[in-house]
Amino acid sequence: MRRRVGIAALAGFGVIGTAGLIGLTAGPAAAAAAASPHITTAVAPAITTQPMNQTVAAGQSATFTAAASGTPTPFVQWMVSTDGGRHFNIVSGATTDTLVIAAVTVGQNGNQYQAIFSNVQGVTVTNSATLTVSNAPQGHGYWLVAADGGIFSFGDAQFFGSSGSLHLNKPIVGMAGTPDGRGYWLVASDGGIFAFGDAGYFGSTGNLRLNQPVVGMATTPDGHGYWLVASDGGVFAFGDAHLYGSGLYGPPLDNNPIVDIVANPDGRGYWLLEGTLGGGLRSFGDVGIFQYNGTTFPTYPIVDMATTPDGQGFWQVASDGSIFNFGDAAYLGPTSPLPLLQPVVGMSVTVDGKGYWLVASDGGVFAFGSAGFFGSTGALHLNQPVVGMAAT
Repeated sequence: MRRRVGIAALAGFGVIGTAGLIGLTAGPAAAAAAASPHITTAVAPAITTQPMNQTVAAGQSATFTAAASGTPTPFVQWMVSTDGGRHFNIVSGATTDTLVIAAVTVGQNGNQYQAIFSNVQGVTVTNSATLTVSNAPQGHGYWLVAADGGIFSFGDAQFFGSSGSLHLNKPIVGMAGTPDGRGYWLVASDGGIFAFGDAGYFGSTGNLRLNQPVVGMATTPDGHGYWLVASDGGVFAFGDAHLYGSGLYGPPLDNNPIVDIVANPDGRGYWLLEGTLGGGLRSFGDVGIFQYNGTTFPTYPIVDMATTPDGQGFWQVASDGSIFNFGDAAYLGPTSPLPLLQPVVGMSVTVDGKGYWLVASDGGVFAFGSAGFFGSTGALHLNQPVVGMAAT
């Protein structure tokens, strides 16, 4: 015997939408139980424990618990919404009363969770519980880093230290912020790593002989690992960062050196960006290749790239400040109509993915969309040029 509620079913279970149940079918375990001669009276599920809102720090675990009575014993399936409760999707494998989310990331801040209980007599759904990731960055600040390791903090970005007073074997070429905005890493062209604030040190290539210099870094979602990339496409993984491949074993780069590595927000893949007019990409892991949404093409080399929060699109920026958007990345404006004193060298994206900043080598900052302007070093005399930025 099978009872269906709504208009659609998914894998014998279903999906929850804005209007409540839009499709649910009792699972086979419940149907088998109903056929048992020991079951005399079927009772629809009734919620006995509602899941509670949870607030945890980035990198910690979050636990949601729900329970329901009913005969036969209800089957449970957890669901998650990433759009404020408008749509819910199945959490794969989450079929017990307790849902544990290990090592939460700031990208999960605001997610809502609910449990569906079903048997042959009916279906019921718990209230939604919200996950709040404490110290989630709000995108109200950013850091700039110069080649000598000098750090310049603006907005709510705090200063945690720099390598500006150190004797560096090689210049700094990039930086990355921690998920909670309370620390950052600097990377030098020999792969040396400098960690400040709550950024952990997980290793470096500073004591290795590299064929080509390191040019960029990217971090895992929980901030417990990072990747480094060299201009020949060599990738080095540290901490909980997994190696998904490198440019060393693909088609030759010829005169198209790698200029950066950009990680998918889920940490299960990355792109290697070629510093060419075409902004060529080497893709590894679960990252996608998305359609270009524009009609113009670069006339200056691509220098950096950033992904949207859901990993379903990205922007590329050329040294003249031109922007090229792919997938679900919105075009919010370039600096290219403006006369630049120095070339653009990097970019960073807001937490909501509705804005971005561009930074030039003199520290000039250009804000678009929801990105706020919090200051720059464009009017200062710098000892060394700015080489990158990271947002809180």
